[in-house]
Amino acid sequence: MCGIYGSTCFAQFKKLYNLNVNRGNFASGHVYLDREGKSIHISKSPGQVKYTEPPVEASYYMGHTQSPTGSNREYHPSTTHPFESGNWLIGHNGVINNWRQLAEKYIPNHKCTVDTSIVPALLEMYIAARHTIEEVDLIVQKVLNMIRGTYGVFIYNKVYDVLYVARCGSTMFFNDKNMAFSSTQVPGLDSLPEHILYKIVNEKFTKVGALKNNSSFIIF
Repeated sequence: MCGIYGSTCFAQFKKLYNLNVNRGNFASGHVYLDREGKSIHISKSPGQVKYTEPPVEASYYMGHTQSPTGSNREYHPSTTHPFESGNWLIGHNGVINNWRQLAEKYIPNHKCTVDTSIVPALLEMYIAARHTIEEVDLIVQKVLNMIRGTYGVFIYNKVYDVLYVARCGSTMFFNDKNMAFSSTQVPGLDSLPEHILYKIVNEKFTKVGALKNNSSFIIF
């Protein structure tokens, strides 16, 4: 069980981190987006993090608290969220049951052994040329519909500066007024509708389209 969360406010981001760390304290990974300056800062660390001030000023803060779903292992940044491939990055709570089959079929040289890592790799595979944002939306839908299992995800593309969130068989809560989301419910956050892809644009959650329900069970 892991946790993902995000907010435009660093104080709220810290609060959401402290709540979601109960879902996994093996490692933490955080993303700080300056969407006006189009810069991105990523930090990863073992165990828990004690925050005082933001490492960098940002317009949006996202994070992941990790609880490994496989056998016990030592911390390493390459097996810690967020996972990246090309211009894509993702934080994920859940279990992707068919990730090995997807890797064998589409990306046989895929090296990472963490299930989440296949998602940005597939997204990058489909982005072979410049696309309209509507085409990018469809690519994200396509890849998420390939997954068999459960997920609560944030997905960000650096080139298009677009942030997506979705859930299938996993918890996620959101506030459309302050653009916050979290795997752990807190006052002011409502359940994000399941099997729908959203992107955060113009300071609100915008529905992109429906997703397939490829989950056979629910995790918390």
